[in-house]
Amino acid sequence: MKRIVVPATNQSAIHPRVHNFLIEVDSARDDVEVVKVNNALPDRARNAGILGGYNNVKWPIKYITRDVYIFIDSDVLPDKNSFFQQLDVCDADTCVSGLYECRGGGTYAVGTISGPNVTAIKKKDIRNFSTVDWAGGGLFFVGANHIKRIANPFFTSGVVSWKDDQGVERSEIIGEDVVFSMKLVKSGAAITINHKLKAQHFWEEDTNGNIQS
Repeated sequence: MKRIVVPATNQSAIHPRVHNFLIEVDSARDDVEVVKVNNALPDRARNAGILGGYNNVKWPIKYITRDVYIFIDSDVLPDKNSFFQQLDVCDADTCVSGLYECRGGGTYAVGTISGPNVTAIKKKDIRNFSTVDWAGGGLFFVGANHIKRIANPFFTSGVVSWKDDQGVERSEIIGEDVVFSMKLVKSGAAITINHKLKAQHFWEEDTNGNIQS
């Protein structure tokens, strides 16, 4: 089983603890490769919303050469033990998200979609969900079989309606990870939550592209 960890950076910055974690993963497992570039996904656009922006990234199918792709943000640090446990069970049919807090701390970066409206699940309600309509790209294990079934480019810009933790409506949010999730679900994938795989979320870009600590 060949696995690759794809870190996505915010403004070419990576939290030192996340950087050290990725080095440890790379050295600890012969079956896991970590992409060693500051900006792992080519041609990433500047952040245009609180969800970030991998803008129209094209990965020809011939580039899908690993069995599992693990997307992790440069500001998201998983619990080490649960991360390695997930690695041990993932395969080409995996579609699993870990849990980390959205900006504001009241919700996790997984949720539901109703029409054009995207909602993050409140932390107090997360135990009621085993699958979700979307997962943020910050801690997402996706098997190659799922990626090969969706339309290329896999990450594309998409405007979604969004309410933040204070209930304020936000518009024109570029939700490329939400769009990616929608493509996965439309192709027949079920996005499962691993409730034991949790992570700290150190930074996040605001709507002006500024890093929040």
